[in-house]
Amino acid sequence: MFTGIAVSVLSGSVPQYAQLIQGTIAAAAVINEIIAVIAAKKGFELAGEITGRGTLQER
Repeated sequence: MFTGIAVSVLSGSVPQYAQLIQGTIAAAAVINEIIAVIAAKKGFELAGEITGRGTLQER
């Protein structure tokens, strides 16, 4: 949604940058998801929910 808004706004004033901005936003979203997965895994490790190798702890 945000990408579409940014591209539609830029298409009128600087159309040559609209495609670049669209790709940059998409790449940033992928990088953000990777960081979120790593942070969530570390959070589960610190909470004792999983071991360092990604296996569930027996309770």
